[in-house]
Amino acid sequence: MKEQNNKYNFGILSVPLDYTSTRRKGSAYGPKAILNSLWKGLYVGEMIDLRNQKKFIVKEKFVKEYDELSLNIDTEADIIKENNRIEEYVSNLSRQMFPVILGGDHSITYASFKGVNKAFKGKLALIIFDAHPDVWDHYPNLGRYWHGSFLRRLIDEEIIDSRDVYLIGLRGYIENEIYEYLVSNKINFYTSYDVAKFGIENILNEITNKMLTDVSNFYLSIDVDCLDPCFAAGTGTPEFEGLSPTDLLRSIEILSKEQIKALDIVEVNPLYDKSQITEFFAAELLWRFLMLHGN
Repeated sequence: MKEQNNKYNFGILSVPLDYTSTRRKGSAYGPKAILNSLWKGLYVGEMIDLRNQKKFIVKEKFVKEYDELSLNIDTEADIIKENNRIEEYVSNLSRQMFPVILGGDHSITYASFKGVNKAFKGKLALIIFDAHPDVWDHYPNLGRYWHGSFLRRLIDEEIIDSRDVYLIGLRGYIENEIYEYLVSNKINFYTSYDVAKFGIENILNEITNKMLTDVSNFYLSIDVDCLDPCFAAGTGTPEFEGLSPTDLLRSIEILSKEQIKALDIVEVNPLYDKSQITEFFAAELLWRFLMLHGN
């Protein structure tokens, strides 16, 4: 493990896991790609936000790479074992700095959320930007823990109350059983069509207002496939009619001012975007969050 230093505001943990990806593997290369883009664009000193022309200062030591996990997975038993390791790493990180977890496929959110939940005293809500609901169950050869089941595992294992889950960006077609699971468990979900119709600001206002009366502290998970693949082709399971970069950047701006306790960014797959736009955007997304939440 890299040397720990709690003088930093943010700690980044890389989790290069794509064993449970079911369509296009390669998100294991996501963390390194995102960080390469982030460090190249990181500036220390005074800066001006051109949206509002306000000045802010980027400190020299405000973010550090906490660690990169080395994972060894060949079986479902290995997935469970490594999930336990991820949970412990995230829990330790959360006790020292604000945790930023970079995947890897979306299965990592299962263990990451549990780790933050263990370190945090109090209930946590979960806001997820994703094209897919990720409440499927068993998958052949992978078992019950894969990137399409992480949310179902968190709910079924009573790690989180389903009413404290907010999904944004769903679209396309899903099986009736999956839709019924969302509805019967009272999971809050907003499709990309809702975003286009009502606007991302109105939807986020509805969510944050609801959280004020329920659970105000939350974990934020961003699957880049929430974006339309015209903007982010480098992901494992792209779906058209997605969110725009402006939708997601505006969301970061709004949510960074709320009671956020952890962030993960997942499913960046550099193998399917030779232009590197997807990893550049993920780095920009992370940069914006660090600036907004840290100032």
